[in-house]
Amino acid sequence: MSLNRYAARRDANEPALVRIAREIGAQMEQHGPLDWWCGWRGQWFPVEIKTAKGKYTEEQILFRARCTQHGNPMRTWRDATDIFASLGARQTA
Repeated sequence: MSLNRYAARRDANEPALVRIAREIGAQMEQHGPLDWWCGWRGQWFPVEIKTAKGKYTEEQILFRARCTQHGNPMRTWRDATDIFASLGARQTA
């Protein structure tokens, strides 16, 4: 049995989105129950990366509900636009 229960199948768009976030200066650390933790301008928040049609697991739904209950941000990135919007960064051509 694997000790890393979060090592499930990764979304195909994940490497590109993490690369974009790092290129604009975000610190990206992989850790569950979501895919990543993003450090940006002195703040940390969890990030779940999903494809356009990707769905949350039951554990992710519960985690998101706890975040919402406590007023903590949780982001879902499906494309580069989501990254720039959640970080308040400007996308250059």
